[in-house]
Amino acid sequence: MLLQILQDLLPLDAKFPKDNYEAKKIIKDLGLGYEKIHACPNDCMLFWKENALDEACSVCGASRWKKSKGEESEDEEGEDGESEDEVQDDTDALSKRKKKGAKILRWFPLKPRLQRLFMSSKTTAYMKWHAKGRTEDGLMRHPADSQAWKMFNSQHVEFSSDPRNVRLGLSSDGFNPYGHMSTAHSTWRVILFPYNFPPWMCMKRPSFMLSLVIPGPFSPGNDIDVYLQPLIEELKELWDVGVETYDVYTKSIFQMHITLMWTINDFPAYGDLSGWNTKGALACPSYNYNTHSRWLKNGGKYCFMGHRRFLDNIIGTLLNLNCKTKDNLKARLDLELMGIRHELHPQKTGNDTSYLPLACFTMTPREKDSFLRVSQDIRVPDGYASNISRCIQLNQLMVHLVTHLATEAKIAGPVHYRWMYPIKRYLARLKSHVRNKARIEGSIAEGNSEHSIGAVLNIALDRKSWIQAHRYVLFNCDEIISFCKVHQDHIKAQTHSRRVTNDLIHKIHMETFCDWLREYVLGMTVAEREKLSHKMRWLAQGPNTEARRLKHYVTNGFKFRIKEGITVDTSPIVEENFTDDESNDVEENFTDDESDDIEENFSDDESSDN
Repeated sequence: MLLQILQDLLPLDAKFPKDNYEAKKIIKDLGLGYEKIHACPNDCMLFWKENALDEACSVCGASRWKKSKGEESEDEEGEDGESEDEVQDDTDALSKRKKKGAKILRWFPLKPRLQRLFMSSKTTAYMKWHAKGRTEDGLMRHPADSQAWKMFNSQHVEFSSDPRNVRLGLSSDGFNPYGHMSTAHSTWRVILFPYNFPPWMCMKRPSFMLSLVIPGPFSPGNDIDVYLQPLIEELKELWDVGVETYDVYTKSIFQMHITLMWTINDFPAYGDLSGWNTKGALACPSYNYNTHSRWLKNGGKYCFMGHRRFLDNIIGTLLNLNCKTKDNLKARLDLELMGIRHELHPQKTGNDTSYLPLACFTMTPREKDSFLRVSQDIRVPDGYASNISRCIQLNQLMVHLVTHLATEAKIAGPVHYRWMYPIKRYLARLKSHVRNKARIEGSIAEGNSEHSIGAVLNIALDRKSWIQAHRYVLFNCDEIISFCKVHQDHIKAQTHSRRVTNDLIHKIHMETFCDWLREYVLGMTVAEREKLSHKMRWLAQGPNTEARRLKHYVTNGFKFRIKEGITVDTSPIVEENFTDDESNDVEENFTDDESDDIEENFSDDESSDN
């Protein structure tokens, strides 16, 4: 419908796609599509390359084709005594239909996507930032400042001699495309991202490259290497041979090579990709066979020695919450077996009963009540303390892995280039592409090729909203105080013939100050206007009519969210206002819940939000 409207606006001889199908055909010629590769229903093999024409899996014998409802009913009817001729006729009819693969892997070739980075003058220059634009002052701002990056440069001099060669990171994780927090359906994807970009572009969604969409409904587990075959072969080719790429910045062709620096995963996916068993006594991949662990006989789990002091979950223990406290009979019995903390060992009080001595951290009911009241009423800056209701749950191994974070940062660079937060946000974006729940992977693959709209929404402000936004910014700037005094004197001078109250002057001042300030600054001479600061001139002009709507923002250490979507009952914003009444001073309190967050831009530069 939209394409037809746009076509009517253009000249008759304009070349414009008439429908969505033709538009997709044009985009397909850019070489940024994907390929479908059939896979064994049991994750044994791919029907690819030399096995592309096979009809069944060479490992388990399963058919590569999905059984239709007609084929399933055909088997049942044959068992009921139907004649062979009738069954054969049905089989011939079904064979004429187009067969569908039982499992289909979507593979997005990497070469054209990397070549695209050098076809734009805006991205080509940034692809060499890690070598020519980076400040080398000993501080760690980028993976290029890490030990791993520098060691790689020293070992592979030929690769590092051309800064245009691409260094990639890889992330793989599963998610439920239906938006539910369950594992009933798990679709896996593999994402690549270049580390050549500067910090303000690296690990941002526009630089992410979706490489594989692994079909569900179950996680591939240790068989994920079967689905990684196309990507691994392409990575090896780009490392050994490379690909001819046109550099629009230098207007020359060069041989681009790539390398994979590391992978980013949660810990279970790390075990699937690396092949290392991330459970049991040797679960830590860093310590490997030197992992110091101990089996707790009564607790029924492994304990990694000496690490309980890191990130201990003390809330459940202090409040003695059922199923959450770490101080229970099993823990006391393990202390007794280990021969430590004798004062906490269970003491028998009868034949079948025992008494647990109070620990030094045990709280009385009155102390618990005081603690909960303080936790309920406290208000701290954003990032100062965590929300107790959303504290992460760390098992024994996760507590141990925290001890390696400092070493990993020293080896691989700042953590925000290696953590899962931007990946999880990208997964949430992929979920929005699912429009056909019967064809989940296909919806994700098609949606990834379409234009995506960011979480930040551009809106056009109406006249009333524009005035309110301009007024709010002006009356919260210290530079405006002197102009407010001039405007109030101007109002008094205009109304000198009649008696006016301070409330009326204040009302007129609030309603007309924005327009008066703009005209006042425009009426200045050039010399007077040059004395004003650049910021003051933009404030007088007013914000652009286009603004950005945000879901939350952080200012002065506090985070504000819009009321829509909040799951907790938060206190509204309270504003104290003192009005100058002739008889007495009246204090008025205004409370309000935020319904919208608008970000304004007072300049013509979209990158500078003042």
